Amino acid sequence: MKPDGKEHWFVAYTRSCQERKAAEMLSRLGVRSFIASQKVKRQWSDRVKLVDQILIPHIIFVRALDSERVDIIGRVPYMTRYMSSGKGAFDPAVVPDAEMEAFMLMLSQTEVPVTIVSDCFVPGQKVKVVKGPLSGVVAGIVSVDSRTQVSIDLSILGAAVAEISLEDIVPAE
Repeated sequence: MKPDGKEHWFVAYTRSCQERKAAEMLSRLGVRSFIASQKVKRQWSDRVKLVDQILIPHIIFVRALDSERVDIIGRVPYMTRYMSSGKGAFDPAVVPDAEMEAFMLMLSQTEVPVTIVSDCFVPGQKVKVVKGPLSGVVAGIVSVDSRTQVSIDLSILGAAVAEISLEDIVPAE
């Protein structure tokens, strides 16, 4: 990344269960940060409680100038390194402002649980069902809709289609 004098959203790794401490220290340093979390209901034997659940463990988003990011990670012992963009060892991953704003809005406004899916599925891709009654079935994606559901073509007698949660499938080898 070339220095451009603008702040960017960098993705930083934290030590285990240290996301909130890192955010607290960044705040004291005057650095803006964001932890992807949401309120979810948890059931215990005697009560139901709303808890703040971190969606992406070990990750904190840091808003800073490129020239400041190395100094920041050196001053926050809870952070270990920045995520690489894959273009080079010293080229950090940067999340575009529009994507970060949309992500933060989604987490703050939605009342349904948000799920982070690292694998993006596309029509035609082969997937394997790993949970549920269709566990073990390898099929092709027909479509991915806005309800985090996919319809898969089972290719049995032509066009058998079933809706499967994204959490129940993985890319086929």
